[in-house]
Amino acid sequence: MYFRGATSQYTTILMDGIPVADATGLTGNAIDLRFLPIDQVERIEILRGTQTTLYGADAIAGVINVITKKGGAKPVNVYGDLVYGTNRSLKGSAGLRGKQDNVDYNISFTHFTTDGISEAADTTGIGDYDRDGYTSNGLNATIGIQATENLRLQPFLFYSDYNSRFDGGSFADDKLNKNKSNALHSGVRGQYDLSKGAIFGNFAYQKVTRDDETSWGKTFTDGRAYYGDLYGHYDVTSWFQVMAGVEYRKSELTDTANFKDVKYRTREQHSTSPYIALFLKNLNGFNRNSAAGELSTASSATSSLIPSTPAMWCLTG
Repeated sequence: MYFRGATSQYTTILMDGIPVADATGLTGNAIDLRFLPIDQVERIEILRGTQTTLYGADAIAGVINVITKKGGAKPVNVYGDLVYGTNRSLKGSAGLRGKQDNVDYNISFTHFTTDGISEAADTTGIGDYDRDGYTSNGLNATIGIQATENLRLQPFLFYSDYNSRFDGGSFADDKLNKNKSNALHSGVRGQYDLSKGAIFGNFAYQKVTRDDETSWGKTFTDGRAYYGDLYGHYDVTSWFQVMAGVEYRKSELTDTANFKDVKYRTREQHSTSPYIALFLKNLNGFNRNSAAGELSTASSATSSLIPSTPAMWCLTG
């Protein structure tokens, strides 16, 4: 995926507000979008342009937030579909969601399989290029608990896997190449409402494994990521808001290729980032748009980094 001219590793992808990443590094730390079945997506929010002050160094091109389906208004609601198409393509999904008292839930499963077509263009004219099939499964489970009037907890679990075949190039057929990958994304979100603000806490554990077989041999990678975030915002006045928090990230990759050093050793990196942000709102800026009319807007930002204790300050509106 290329966003505003930048590669996928420079776009931060969120799932319900929590960053998702691939610690195997094969996609530049960006999550493989094939793991996200579209049937389990409610909507997608896109924020264009650099957002590094608020979302970190990976958000140079922008931020994409994938919002998954949540519980419905009724106690029990069953949904699903079944579609069949060309190349023996079959897609089916089934789900159960609802709301009862202070608990809402959504559980859904999606399966897709196709014989596909040859990824490589047959320039020989013989017509013996094989089909490169694809099969995927996805499970999404979310529970929302309104524990008190002010406290809401939301544990979640997302699992996806796919098997695919691929060719050796744009014009080179290869009947051996195949891939098997799976991803697990689980954790909990929490929110506590204040009279003039809110406190948020997020934790996520992510694991991605890949098993590739090509004419060059077999490779296996196992990447794991941990994410924790605790922050809050408070409206001091109608035009001045303060936000502060701390974020922790850790990535682990089991190195299965470097046999000369230590077999199956684990490489890891982690970071802790405290931050504070100041927001000015309703400053009576001016913008005129031919479709939207006259709007009041204002925006400015600064940032500073202290090497011994990483922190950021920003001013925006």
